[in-house]
Amino acid sequence: MTEAPATGVLVRYLLENPWPLCTVLALVALLLLHLSRERDDRRFRLAALVVALVGIGAWLLSWSVDTPGERAVRVVEAFVAAAEEGRVRQMREWLAPDASLHYGALTAPGMDRAELDRSLSQLEDRHRIESNSITKLRAGAVDDATGVAELGCLTTTRSSFGPVPSLWLFRVERQDDGRWLIRRIAAISIAGRPAEPSSW
Repeated sequence: MTEAPATGVLVRYLLENPWPLCTVLALVALLLLHLSRERDDRRFRLAALVVALVGIGAWLLSWSVDTPGERAVRVVEAFVAAAEEGRVRQMREWLAPDASLHYGALTAPGMDRAELDRSLSQLEDRHRIESNSITKLRAGAVDDATGVAELGCLTTTRSSFGPVPSLWLFRVERQDDGRWLIRRIAAISIAGRPAEPSSW
C-alpha cells in the first residue's frame, strides 16, 4: 500500500466533511423561504423547515460519528506536532508496542520497534526539525478499527540544505484498551526519491 485508501462518498461528504452537503441544504432552505415569502405559500416554508432539519441532522451525525480515517488524521497530527518540537518521548507514546518502520510501502518488510526508536531519536539531534509544513494529509478506513493516513511534508532539518519534501503512510489501529496508536510507518519518498534506510 503506497497511498491512503479511498473513502466512499457517504463517508467523505457526510461523516468526515459535512460542509458541502450542509451548505447546499442551507442554500436550498433559504431559497424555499424566499419562495414562501414571494408566493405567500406555507408549503415552501414547511419544505424549508424540513430541508433545514435534514441539514442539522447531517451536521449532528458528522459530529457523533468518528471514522477510523478521522482518528488516523488526529493521531498523525499529534505525532507530527511532537516531531516538530523535538518531543521524541511524546512521539513514542503514539506508537503501538509492536510498531514498525517500512520503506516504500506499508506492506514492505519492516524494521522493528527498536529500529524505529533509533530513527526517532535522530530528531533530537542530527535531524532536528527547524521548520515543517504539511502539504498533504488525507486518510481512509481499512476497517472499523484501522485507518491509514497519507502525509506529505516539506521539512527543513539541521542536516538538510533547505526544505525537503517527503511522503509518508501511517497505519493507525485501535488497541484493546481503546486507544488509537500507530502500528506501521512507511517512508514512501524523501527528496523526490524512493525512501530507503540510507535516507536517514
